Amino acid sequence: MKHRATASTYLRQHAISKFCATAAAGLLWSSLALGQNPGSWQALADMPVGKWEPGTVVLDDKLYVFGGYTDGVVSSKRSEIFDPSDNNWTLIQELPNAITHMNMVLDGRIVWFAGGFKDGYRGHAIAEVWSYDIDVDRYTAAPLLPGPRAGGGLANRT
Repeated sequence: MKHRATASTYLRQHAISKFCATAAAGLLWSSLALGQNPGSWQALADMPVGKWEPGTVVLDDKLYVFGGYTDGVVSSKRSEIFDPSDNNWTLIQELPNAITHMNMVLDGRIVWFAGGFKDGYRGHAIAEVWSYDIDVDRYTAAPLLPGPRAGGGLANRT
């Protein structure tokens, strides 16, 4: 991030785009699994708690998974990392709020979250903005979005 004045300045400089991080992460993991045995698939460890619609980013060949639905349409705070080098899942600090469909982008070793859904779809979009520092396993609140947003994407234009 070039200008570190405020999170709202940061977010104004970043475009919301239609991007499915979960699909991109899935493609990366497919590539990693196929890369070890070209032409074949390899089974990797199951998630300890199955989820759908989480936020995801990939850094240092590790998959970071934030929130998502666990049972029905109930959002989760649970967050974890999958490391394919040792085929293990590791818990990290829980999200400050239970959310899904958050818009996410990496800025170096900081993950930015903007918006998302709390416990459902209609009427449950939020305007919250958070950053997660991977190195210290800590979330920091940032100024709210101008209005609720969910299910899109966040892009870093630096």
